[in-house]
Amino acid sequence: MERCPNCRARWDGGEHCRRCGLDLKPLLAVEQAAHRRIARALGRLAEGDRERALTDLAQARALHREPFIDLLLGLIRSDAASERLAEAAFVTAGAQTHQTPASDMPRAAGPVRRAMVDFPDWPFLPRSEPRLEDQAS
Repeated sequence: MERCPNCRARWDGGEHCRRCGLDLKPLLAVEQAAHRRIARALGRLAEGDRERALTDLAQARALHREPFIDLLLGLIRSDAASERLAEAAFVTAGAQTHQTPASDMPRAAGPVRRAMVDFPDWPFLPRSEPRLEDQAS
């Protein structure tokens, strides 16, 4: 939280707004719940559970709008689309090799080569970087 939702005064880190006195504890609790869901989603991504990570991120986004959540959602969806594209290319290349018998292929063409596409793993932060759950609340 950067500003009081009531009077738009800058938040000084306290539990009450310095200008209007609004109790900010419930709002801070909602933000913390969203951050816990983001951390859980990152853990699930590390385990390879993309669907449950998407669910956690959608819940976090419903609690608290943050650009980081949208970036993670876009990254996961992009990674899934790239994976489906690579699988489709592999299946298509495999189907091409089995469609035409070798005796019917022209000699100049030679065998059909299939290229495997290697996608790097998710670029997680190194352990030396501070993690969300390690930060003081």
